[in-house]
Amino acid sequence: MRALLWFAGVIAVFVFIGKMVHENSASALVSAAPTKPVEKSKPGDDLIRQALNKPAPAAATNASAPVAAAAEKHATEWNYDTSNDPMNGGVIRTAEIDSANTFNLSFPYAGSQHARLILRSHPRHGRDVILQIQRGQMLCGISDCSIPVRFDEEKATAFTAVNSADHDSTVLFLRNYDRFAQRLAKAKIVRIEPTLYQHGGIPMEFHVAGFDPSQMTGKSKK
Repeated sequence: MRALLWFAGVIAVFVFIGKMVHENSASALVSAAPTKPVEKSKPGDDLIRQALNKPAPAAATNASAPVAAAAEKHATEWNYDTSNDPMNGGVIRTAEIDSANTFNLSFPYAGSQHARLILRSHPRHGRDVILQIQRGQMLCGISDCSIPVRFDEEKATAFTAVNSADHDSTVLFLRNYDRFAQRLAKAKIVRIEPTLYQHGGIPMEFHVAGFDPSQMTGKSKK
Protein backbone atom coordinates (compact mmCIF):
# COMPACT_ATOMS: atom_id res chain seq x y z
CA MET A 1 0.00 0.00 0.00
CA ARG A 2 2.83 2.36 0.92
CA ALA A 3 4.57 1.60 -2.36
CA LEU A 4 1.43 2.51 -4.29
CA LEU A 5 1.12 5.85 -2.52
CA TRP A 6 4.81 6.57 -3.10
CA PHE A 7 4.42 5.82 -6.82
CA ALA A 8 1.38 8.17 -7.12
CA GLY A 9 3.32 10.99 -5.43
CA VAL A 10 6.21 10.62 -7.85
CA ILE A 11 3.83 10.81 -10.83
CA ALA A 12 2.20 13.98 -9.41
CA VAL A 13 5.62 15.63 -9.03
CA PHE A 14 6.54 14.85 -12.64
CA VAL A 15 3.20 16.21 -13.90
CA PHE A 16 3.71 19.45 -11.95
CA ILE A 17 7.29 19.86 -13.26
CA GLY A 18 6.18 19.22 -16.85
CA LYS A 19 3.42 21.85 -16.60
CA MET A 20 5.87 24.44 -15.29
CA VAL A 21 8.33 23.75 -18.10
CA HIS A 22 5.58 24.09 -20.74
CA GLU A 23 4.39 27.46 -19.38
CA ASN A 24 7.95 28.84 -19.21
CA SER A 25 8.61 27.79 -22.82
CA ALA A 26 5.44 29.49 -24.06
CA SER A 27 6.36 32.69 -22.24
CA ALA A 28 9.82 32.59 -23.73
CA LEU A 29 8.42 32.20 -27.24
CA VAL A 30 6.03 35.11 -26.78
CA SER A 31 8.72 37.40 -25.42
CA ALA A 32 11.10 36.36 -28.19
CA ALA A 33 8.61 37.11 -31.00
CA PRO A 34 9.93 39.98 -33.15
CA THR A 35 8.02 43.24 -32.96
CA LYS A 36 7.53 45.59 -35.92
CA PRO A 37 9.67 48.68 -35.43
CA VAL A 38 7.91 52.04 -35.28
CA GLU A 39 8.53 53.92 -38.50
CA LYS A 40 9.87 57.41 -38.10
CA SER A 41 8.38 60.17 -40.23
CA LYS A 42 10.64 61.30 -42.97
CA PRO A 43 11.09 64.99 -43.70
CA GLY A 44 8.38 66.06 -46.08
CA ASP A 45 5.93 63.24 -45.19
CA ASP A 46 3.56 65.71 -43.53
CA LEU A 47 3.62 67.92 -46.61
CA ILE A 48 2.83 64.93 -48.83
CA ARG A 49 -0.11 63.94 -46.61
CA GLN A 50 -1.41 67.52 -46.67
CA ALA A 51 -1.12 67.64 -50.43
CA LEU A 52 -3.01 64.35 -50.82
CA ASN A 53 -5.78 65.41 -48.45
CA LYS A 54 -6.03 68.98 -49.78
CA PRO A 55 -8.83 69.55 -52.32
CA ALA A 56 -7.78 70.50 -55.81
CA PRO A 57 -7.63 74.28 -56.30
CA ALA A 58 -10.48 75.81 -58.26
CA ALA A 59 -9.71 76.72 -61.83
CA ALA A 60 -8.38 80.24 -62.04
CA THR A 61 -10.89 82.70 -63.43
CA ASN A 62 -10.51 86.30 -64.45
CA ALA A 63 -13.71 87.82 -63.03
CA SER A 64 -12.67 91.31 -64.06
CA ALA A 65 -12.37 90.37 -67.75
CA PRO A 66 -16.14 90.52 -68.54
CA VAL A 67 -16.42 93.74 -66.53
CA ALA A 68 -13.45 95.29 -68.32
CA ALA A 69 -14.83 94.22 -71.71
CA ALA A 70 -18.21 95.72 -70.89
CA ALA A 71 -16.59 98.96 -69.73
CA GLU A 72 -14.51 99.17 -72.91
CA LYS A 73 -17.61 98.62 -75.04
CA HIS A 74 -19.54 101.21 -73.06
CA ALA A 75 -16.73 103.75 -73.28
CA THR A 76 -16.15 103.53 -77.04
CA GLU A 77 -19.59 103.02 -78.59
CA TRP A 78 -21.67 105.81 -80.03
CA ASN A 79 -25.27 105.94 -78.89
CA TYR A 80 -27.79 107.67 -81.15
CA ASP A 81 -31.24 108.80 -80.12
CA THR A 82 -34.20 110.74 -81.48
CA SER A 83 -37.12 112.35 -79.68
CA ASN A 84 -39.86 114.88 -80.47
CA ASP A 85 -39.74 118.47 -79.31
CA PRO A 86 -43.05 118.95 -77.46
CA MET A 87 -43.13 122.67 -78.30
CA ASN A 88 -43.08 122.44 -82.09
CA GLY A 89 -43.14 118.74 -82.96
CA GLY A 90 -39.66 118.80 -84.53
CA VAL A 91 -37.12 116.02 -84.13
CA ILE A 92 -34.30 116.23 -81.58
CA ARG A 93 -31.30 114.12 -82.58
CA THR A 94 -28.37 113.26 -80.34
CA ALA A 95 -25.13 111.27 -80.59
CA GLU A 96 -23.36 110.45 -77.34
CA ILE A 97 -20.15 108.73 -76.33
CA ASP A 98 -18.42 108.32 -72.94
CA SER A 99 -14.74 108.99 -72.39
CA ALA A 100 -12.35 106.06 -72.61
CA ASN A 101 -10.47 107.36 -69.56
CA THR A 102 -11.72 108.17 -66.09
CA PHE A 103 -10.69 110.83 -63.60
CA ASN A 104 -11.10 111.50 -59.88
CA LEU A 105 -11.86 114.77 -58.15
CA SER A 106 -11.53 115.72 -54.49
CA PHE A 107 -14.36 115.84 -51.96
CA PRO A 108 -17.29 116.38 -52.37
CA TYR A 109 -16.96 115.13 -55.97
CA ALA A 110 -14.74 112.14 -55.19
CA GLY A 111 -15.01 108.89 -57.10
CA SER A 112 -14.04 107.65 -60.53
CA GLN A 113 -16.13 109.11 -63.34
CA HIS A 114 -16.37 109.36 -67.12
CA ALA A 115 -16.96 112.48 -69.16
CA ARG A 116 -19.53 112.49 -71.97
CA LEU A 117 -19.39 114.08 -75.41
CA ILE A 118 -22.77 114.90 -76.94
CA LEU A 119 -23.66 116.21 -80.38
CA ARG A 120 -27.20 117.54 -80.53
CA SER A 121 -29.44 118.82 -83.31
CA HIS A 122 -32.45 120.67 -81.92
CA PRO A 123 -35.29 122.22 -83.97
CA ARG A 124 -35.37 125.34 -81.76
CA HIS A 125 -31.87 125.59 -80.30
CA GLY A 126 -29.85 124.58 -83.34
CA ARG A 127 -26.81 122.30 -83.28
CA ASP A 128 -24.48 121.99 -80.31
CA VAL A 129 -21.38 120.18 -79.11
CA ILE A 130 -21.82 119.48 -75.41
CA LEU A 131 -19.23 118.31 -72.88
CA GLN A 132 -20.65 116.88 -69.67
CA ILE A 133 -19.19 115.41 -66.48
CA GLN A 134 -21.01 113.49 -63.77
CA ARG A 135 -20.05 115.76 -60.88
CA GLY A 136 -17.70 118.66 -60.26
CA GLN A 137 -17.35 122.21 -61.57
CA MET A 138 -16.05 123.09 -65.00
CA LEU A 139 -14.93 126.72 -65.03
CA CYS A 140 -15.71 128.95 -67.99
CA GLY A 141 -15.82 132.56 -66.81
CA ILE A 142 -18.80 134.90 -67.01
CA SER A 143 -19.32 135.00 -70.77
CA ASP A 144 -17.19 132.29 -72.42
CA CYS A 145 -13.83 130.50 -72.27
CA SER A 146 -11.31 128.76 -74.52
CA ILE A 147 -11.04 124.96 -74.43
CA PRO A 148 -8.13 123.09 -76.08
CA VAL A 149 -9.28 120.24 -78.34
CA ARG A 150 -6.99 117.76 -80.09
CA PHE A 151 -8.00 115.46 -82.96
CA ASP A 152 -5.81 112.36 -83.23
CA GLU A 153 -2.15 113.43 -83.24
CA GLU A 154 -2.73 116.87 -84.67
CA LYS A 155 -1.82 120.00 -82.79
CA ALA A 156 -4.42 121.03 -80.21
CA THR A 157 -6.66 123.90 -81.27
CA ALA A 158 -8.88 126.18 -79.20
CA PHE A 159 -12.68 126.05 -79.26
CA THR A 160 -14.82 128.69 -77.61
CA ALA A 161 -17.15 127.31 -74.95
CA VAL A 162 -19.98 128.78 -72.88
CA ASN A 163 -21.86 127.79 -69.75
CA SER A 164 -25.34 126.31 -69.94
CA ALA A 165 -28.35 128.63 -69.65
CA ASP A 166 -29.18 127.20 -66.22
CA HIS A 167 -25.53 127.60 -65.05
CA ASP A 168 -25.04 123.88 -64.53
CA SER A 169 -21.28 123.60 -63.86
CA THR A 170 -21.19 120.00 -65.10
CA VAL A 171 -22.06 121.11 -68.66
CA LEU A 172 -20.21 123.17 -71.28
CA PHE A 173 -21.32 124.05 -74.82
CA LEU A 174 -18.58 124.20 -77.46
CA ARG A 175 -19.27 126.63 -80.29
CA ASN A 176 -18.71 126.13 -84.02
CA TYR A 177 -20.53 122.82 -84.45
CA ASP A 178 -19.68 122.45 -88.15
CA ARG A 179 -15.94 122.85 -87.61
CA PHE A 180 -15.97 120.34 -84.76
CA ALA A 181 -18.19 117.77 -86.52
CA GLN A 182 -16.16 117.82 -89.73
CA ARG A 183 -12.92 117.08 -87.92
CA LEU A 184 -14.61 114.57 -85.65
CA ALA A 185 -15.85 112.55 -88.64
CA LYS A 186 -12.24 111.98 -89.77
CA ALA A 187 -10.73 111.30 -86.35
CA LYS A 188 -10.28 108.22 -84.21
CA ILE A 189 -9.49 109.99 -80.94
CA VAL A 190 -10.58 113.37 -79.64
CA ARG A 191 -9.10 114.88 -76.47
CA ILE A 192 -10.79 117.80 -74.71
CA GLU A 193 -9.24 119.57 -71.71
CA PRO A 194 -11.62 121.74 -69.68
CA THR A 195 -10.54 123.50 -66.48
CA LEU A 196 -12.06 122.05 -63.31
CA TYR A 197 -12.37 123.83 -59.99
CA GLN A 198 -9.31 123.17 -57.78
CA HIS A 199 -7.91 120.68 -60.31
CA GLY A 200 -6.89 122.69 -63.36
CA GLY A 201 -7.01 121.19 -66.84
CA ILE A 202 -8.02 117.52 -67.06
CA PRO A 203 -7.73 115.78 -70.48
CA MET A 204 -10.78 113.74 -71.42
CA GLU A 205 -10.20 111.22 -74.19
CA PHE A 206 -12.94 109.97 -76.52
CA HIS A 207 -12.50 107.11 -78.99
CA VAL A 208 -14.76 108.46 -81.71
CA ALA A 209 -14.04 106.15 -84.65
CA GLY A 210 -17.23 105.04 -86.35
CA PHE A 211 -19.17 108.27 -85.87
CA ASP A 212 -22.05 108.43 -88.38
CA PRO A 213 -22.87 112.05 -89.34
CA SER A 214 -26.06 110.97 -91.11
CA GLN A 215 -27.57 110.14 -87.71
CA MET A 216 -27.62 113.87 -87.01
CA THR A 217 -29.53 114.77 -90.19
CA GLY A 218 -31.87 111.83 -90.61
CA LYS A 219 -30.48 111.22 -94.12
CA SER A 220 -29.04 107.83 -94.98
CA LYS A 221 -25.37 107.45 -95.86
CA LYS A 222 -24.68 107.42 -99.60
